[in-house]
Amino acid sequence: MAKPLLIFSHIPKTGGTTMRRIVDRVVPKQYQFECDQRMRDLKRLMLLPPDKKSNIRLIYGHCLFGVHQLIRRPYTYITMLRHPVDLIISYYHYIRNTHTHRWFHKVKSMSFEEFIHIKSPAQLVHPVNNMQTQYISGMKGTNTPSLAIAKKNIHNHYLFVGTTELYAESIFLLNQKLGWPLYAYTKMNVNKNKSTTPITKNLINIIKQKNAIDCALYAYCKTNLETQIEKLSLSSKNKMQDFVDFHR
Repeated sequence: MAKPLLIFSHIPKTGGTTMRRIVDRVVPKQYQFECDQRMRDLKRLMLLPPDKKSNIRLIYGHCLFGVHQLIRRPYTYITMLRHPVDLIISYYHYIRNTHTHRWFHKVKSMSFEEFIHIKSPAQLVHPVNNMQTQYISGMKGTNTPSLAIAKKNIHNHYLFVGTTELYAESIFLLNQKLGWPLYAYTKMNVNKNKSTTPITKNLINIIKQKNAIDCALYAYCKTNLETQIEKLSLSSKNKMQDFVDFHR
């Protein structure tokens, strides 16, 4: 029986670029399809001839849960999460340091406090309001996506959800689940020009309040991940620890 289509839903600033380099070693480019949550990408996938669709082994990109509906094959999702506070701080600096980013000219003159209070255009998935739950629930463009739907999707449709906090452990477990060889990796797309301006406790509390759903989702997935690690055999735990130590 053919393996299900693998869909890597890359949530921005969660170590996805590094993950892509790992995946590229295993899945040849000709069997991959890049699909961000843009109408032209979704339409291009939808209109692919059946023979080309059947050749795809991996769909990757900034795509929300639901992209599988355009290809109608057995499928499974993988993704990575990041603590909402860390994600939003990272995304702010990333936009300000990336001149080609579509929000660069809007955000470059904003303070961090201004950034976390802005309202996103309806057509964009903005990081300041529960973005990670938007991705996993498939509920784009709402500040209050359903945590229950996100958890249900994880239970029914996600092979694996890792976290950046336990990145090396996540890569180890994912490769084990997929039967992939375990390669060393180099962190990619890391912010190098972060401001040293302190983020106050008040701003952190605002982020947590605006992302209460994401905070709950992250805690849920981190607990699941820690449970999986605890259930590993002693031999696997030792191999994982060697892998983690190597990447410190």
